[in-house]
Amino acid sequence: MLNDKLLRGDILTLKGITGHGKNRTREHGECWVVLNDTTDIGITSRCTPSPTPPIRSVMTGDWRWFESKDFEIVMQRRTL
Repeated sequence: MLNDKLLRGDILTLKGITGHGKNRTREHGECWVVLNDTTDIGITSRCTPSPTPPIRSVMTGDWRWFESKDFEIVMQRRTL
């Protein structure tokens, strides 16, 4: 992972390192945007914060939870 801190709006280029990650990048593309779970995907409350942020595919618009075991971050761009 290039940066331990993923912030809302960061643009990630991902490479799948497990079968699951490779399928995700094949089906949804390599470019993903980091989201905020409360404002971007509608989770209104929870007992504990998520250890990983949600990410949205630029190609398909689908979101998933980011799992570092499945992906290598090839490039991370910070948006202002």
